[in-house]
Amino acid sequence: MFFNTFRRIPEEEIQAIQWALEKIFSCDMASLPPAMLDHVFWPAFARVMPIAKDYLQCAKAARHKIGRGLAICQKFIRSSCGNRFGSKPDSMDLCKRYLWGNFSLMSKDPPKAVKYASGVARSISMPRPFRTYTNCIAKATKIVRDCAAKTFDKACSAATVRAVKTVRATMDVPEYFLRKYPDFYLLHSFRDPRGAVLSRSKIKWSRGIFGSQNEIQREAHVYCANVLQDHIKRLRLERKYQQRITQILYDDFVNTPLDSTASVYQFLGAPIPDNVILSFGKFHISRNISASKATQWRAEFNDSQIATIEDKCQPLMKQMHINMGSSNSEPNNS
Repeated sequence: MFFNTFRRIPEEEIQAIQWALEKIFSCDMASLPPAMLDHVFWPAFARVMPIAKDYLQCAKAARHKIGRGLAICQKFIRSSCGNRFGSKPDSMDLCKRYLWGNFSLMSKDPPKAVKYASGVARSISMPRPFRTYTNCIAKATKIVRDCAAKTFDKACSAATVRAVKTVRATMDVPEYFLRKYPDFYLLHSFRDPRGAVLSRSKIKWSRGIFGSQNEIQREAHVYCANVLQDHIKRLRLERKYQQRITQILYDDFVNTPLDSTASVYQFLGAPIPDNVILSFGKFHISRNISASKATQWRAEFNDSQIATIEDKCQPLMKQMHINMGSSNSEPNNS
C-alpha cells in the first residue's frame, strides 16, 4: 500500500518470491541473494532455530557478524530507496530497477535479477549509491553462501519434511508449487484482525508509512483487505487442489496448541513426533504464546477503536466466522 492506494504486485515480483521459495524447498539456500543471508533477523531466528545459531557461529568463525554488514551497506541506498513498506512508488521503482534489474526470475541458472543483486556492480550507468551498495555487500558473499551450504542446506537435505513460513507472500504464489509438486501442502495461517492490528501498531518497523496519524483504521483496512483477498483466492485453489490446503486461526491455536499442532501433522498425513510433544511446552513458554496474549486487544483497545476495526474488517470476519462485538467484554471467536 502506498499512501492510501493499493499496489498490485507485478508478475515478475510474484515469480521472484516463487524462485526464492523454491530455492529453500530444494535445499539450495546458498544460492539466495546475500542480502537475504545477511539479514538482521537471523540473530532473532537463532533464539528458536538451533540451525540458525549454527549459521551465525559459522559466519562468526569467518569473522563476519550476520546482520551488521548488510545494515552498513544499506546506508548507501537508504536516501534513494526510502523506508521499508509504504515508501513512495517512485523510490521503490528506482530500487527495483537497480537492485534486481526488473528481469523475469524464472530464467535459468541463476536468474539474472538475483545475479544482478548478488555480486560486484557491473554497470557503469548504475548510480553511485547503488554501485557502492552492491560492491559493499559482495564482500561477505562467499562467507554467507559457504555457511548457508554447511548449515541450512545440509540440514534441509536430511529432513523428511521441509516447511517454510512466509509472511509477505500472497495467494498468488502457491499455485506454482501445488501444480509442480504433488507433495506440496499449503497451510494458511492468520489471526483475529483486532489482535493483528494491535500487534502491528506496536511494532513500528513492520508498518507502512501511511502519511497519517489514523493508524488503527488504516492498519485494519490494509490487513483485512489483503487477508480477505487471499481467502477468496485460497477457496478457489481448494476446489482445484483438494485435501492439500487448510487454514488455521492463530487464536484457535493458542487456545489448544497441542491439539492444533497434531491437526497440522494429521493434515500432512503423519503422526505428531514424540520429540515435538516433549519440546512443545518449553517452546510455548519461551515464546510467551498464550490465549491471554491473543486477546490482549480487549484490554488495550477501547470500544470505539474495536468498532473501527470491525467496521473495516466486517467482510473478512464474516467469511472467517470470527465473532464481532464492539464491547471488549464480549466473546471473541466462535
